[in-house]
Amino acid sequence: MSLYTKHRPKTNEGMKGNFSAIEKKLELPDHNHVFLFTGPSGCGKTSESFIVASLVGAEDGDVVYINAADSTGIDDMRSLLRDLMLSPTGKARVYIIDEFHKVSVPAQSTLLIPLEDTPDHVYFILCSSEPKHIIKAIRTRASTFDFPPLTASQLYSILRDINKAEGFSLDKGLLMSIAEKAEGSARTAINILEDVSGLSPSEQEEAVEKLSGGIDDAETIDLCRQLYARNSWSEWRKTLSSLKENGKEPESIRRALLGYGQSMLLSGGAGDDSVAGIMGYLVNTVYDSGFPGLTLACYTAWAKNIRGF
Repeated sequence: MSLYTKHRPKTNEGMKGNFSAIEKKLELPDHNHVFLFTGPSGCGKTSESFIVASLVGAEDGDVVYINAADSTGIDDMRSLLRDLMLSPTGKARVYIIDEFHKVSVPAQSTLLIPLEDTPDHVYFILCSSEPKHIIKAIRTRASTFDFPPLTASQLYSILRDINKAEGFSLDKGLLMSIAEKAEGSARTAINILEDVSGLSPSEQEEAVEKLSGGIDDAETIDLCRQLYARNSWSEWRKTLSSLKENGKEPESIRRALLGYGQSMLLSGGAGDDSVAGIMGYLVNTVYDSGFPGLTLACYTAWAKNIRGF
């Protein structure tokens, strides 16, 4: 069992962040039975799904977990629906569909009626890092909650507790370095901790230092440099177009641009005000707007902060 699975929180008290809005929604007598959890990978969507399943009274055998990366077609969804009316062992039957954006559009359409008229004992929890690929008819049927990336301090707290529980000996500085390299993902942070835990202290430092911090391709790095070097829009446009053609995920690019700016601010030097100004146009997620939203954010940063419009 991986450390990430072993140390998955079982209650909201163990989660990092504020989940009171979800619990309050469940307390309403006529609350929705369809939830859409959005946000980057490793930020707690699946963990919270299992917690919600527990809160509504689902026993272990009544929680059906489906990884949509492996079940994308109409037949997969129809197979799921065949068991919809089965009586649960506990109070509820919960279907957790991870990576739901990977389900084909025709397969998503087969769920429209069940999501519209969900049996009282059934709950659907859809998790997605790219909700723009989910058809609007499903998004309007769900209560949506956006999970932001975890902060470095939150990730450090998680790593510190696991480091102690597992009897590892990583020092505070190395744990914080891992937290910063993980780019808001608890899964990434814990996996790094697990990977380096068996190394010597010097090897641990070297391994963590080599991590890219989430910027893992040359074109994204080029865009970061062009952005903060205040290059011309024509250069940005070419790089953005190439990233789009190569299928790069726009939200991961946005986070990389922010992370690059953060590194510049923390290192200090001339131009901090300009860096902060550019970052200001990149703080909003682009899960729903995709590449059009990312392009608009970049153009606005150029036009208003660099060109001076």
